Amino acid sequence: MSTRLKLSPTVVINADEITQVSSSSGVNVQVYSTITTSYSGEKQGYLNIAAGGVGKGTNLAAAMNAALVGAPGGRVIEVPAGDYTVGAISYVSDF
Repeated sequence: MSTRLKLSPTVVINADEITQVSSSSGVNVQVYSTITTSYSGEKQGYLNIAAGGVGKGTNLAAAMNAALVGAPGGRVIEVPAGDYTVGAISYVSDF
C-alpha cells in the first residue's frame, strides 16, 4: 500500500513518487515526482499548488517537507494546518 500526503480533506497525493517539494516564488509550491521526470533524470514538469498569497508558498512547502520527513513510514501523512491555503493545483510541463 502506498503512502499518501494529505494536504486538505479533499486533496491527497501519492507521497511515494515525490522527489522534491519547493517554492521558488514564495506564492506557489512546486512538487516534482518520478512521474514528472524523464528516464534520463531531467525534470520535465511539476504539480503547481497555489498557496494563498505572497510568502504562503514557502510556508506550505516547509509544512509538506516537515510532514514527509517526520513520518516516513506512515500510510497517510497529514500536512498540519498553517499560514497557507491549498488552492488550485495544475500540472506545468516543459513541452
